[in-house]
This record gives sequence, structure tokens and C-alpha cells, in this order.
Amino acid sequence: MSARRLAQRERAPSVPVPPLCRPMSEFDPSEPSLVHDRRRDRMLPWSPAFQRSYERTARELAPGVIDYDGLHLDGWMIVDDENRH
Repeated sequence: MSARRLAQRERAPSVPVPPLCRPMSEFDPSEPSLVHDRRRDRMLPWSPAFQRSYERTARELAPGVIDYDGLHLDGWMIVDDENRH
């Protein structure tokens, strides 16, 4: 890991994963969901259209944290589909 990345990682605040999030080890990039970006402490919509890019470029930054496209993903949630009811 480069010195620049180490410095960025050390400056990033330690944000706890929201309690309703599932671990990234259970994440399926082929399904729509909400993912948690640890760097900015925000939830983002995930589209299955990102699957190929994710599988090609995502890597584990730390246990339970995936570095993908500048995001530090550390949890995800199932999206409720109101049309299924």
C-alpha cells in the first residue's frame, strides 16, 4: 500500500457500521441494495449494473471493508420493494 493511501486511511474517521447493515462478506453485487460508505458515513443505492466493475476492481482494504471506486464499503442493506406486496 502506498504512503498516500496509508495517510488517507489514518485520517479517515472510524465510523461504526449502521446496526441494520449486513457484512460485506454476504454482499451480492448482482442484487439491488443500499451500501454504506465508511469514508463519508452515508448510504448509497447499489445497482446490479455495477456488478462487473465491482467484481473486476473491488478489493479488501481491511477486514470487512471493501475499497471500490473510491468508496470504503463496510455494510449493506436489502432494499424493500413496495411493489412485491
